[in-house]
Amino acid sequence: MELGESPPSSTARQDKRKPGNVFDEITPQASSSSSTIMKKGPWDVFINHRGCNTKHNLASTIYHTLDLVGLRAFLDVEELELGDSIPHEIQDAMCTAGLHIAIFSQKYAESPCCLADLSFMLKTGTLILPVFYHVQPDDLRWVGKGKGCYAPAFYHRKMKRRYSSKMLNEWETALERASNLSGQVLNRKNGVPLEVAKHPVAMDEIVQDFERTRGKSIQSEEHVHIVGIVGFGGSGKTTLATELYNRRSSSFPRSCFLHDV
Repeated sequence: MELGESPPSSTARQDKRKPGNVFDEITPQASSSSSTIMKKGPWDVFINHRGCNTKHNLASTIYHTLDLVGLRAFLDVEELELGDSIPHEIQDAMCTAGLHIAIFSQKYAESPCCLADLSFMLKTGTLILPVFYHVQPDDLRWVGKGKGCYAPAFYHRKMKRRYSSKMLNEWETALERASNLSGQVLNRKNGVPLEVAKHPVAMDEIVQDFERTRGKSIQSEEHVHIVGIVGFGGSGKTTLATELYNRRSSSFPRSCFLHDV
């Protein structure tokens, strides 16, 4: 797709719908009759991302998670064959997918292709779920004011005059519109603790008992450890695992809690 190119004619428009946690809606059932995704072609989901930041971690995790529940997601490195026309393949995927996931990472704005794709996605009118990965919505919103972590990339483009003012304004507008959409904020420095239970009872005693009997074997930082929590349904396995994650995850540079896999 050429930078600044418009999508095929469509009367749909992007609005500020509040999808909540879209994954909660689309993962329980993958069939088109029960999914909230309005499938328009071979792709269920298009993942927009900056490869050097997210391709081998977050984007890949989202891709494989969707695949597990029967949703076909387009992630360029996974789907493009040698010799394919990348711009046309990406454009077709954006036009036919029923949901767009935009992963805004710290270096996202340094990629003209990501910005052009975002602008194109907004023009299609397809629902967009933004994921703010180690950035805040304000970083997208403040580009026009010269503030936030995305502002330097736009400043350098203006100085080099490689792109027209019209195109830069279009990209700034696309970022601002995306910042106002309901989405997910993932920030390991300011992470929000996972909800353990509505009415947790005696969690301190339970965790202390676990760490006293099992925790000593996982104190070493030199090895990878796997801990299994076994019990009958409703005995509190997930509650304990969630509480342990909240208490221990800050000790590691990166962490991830996959619920109900």
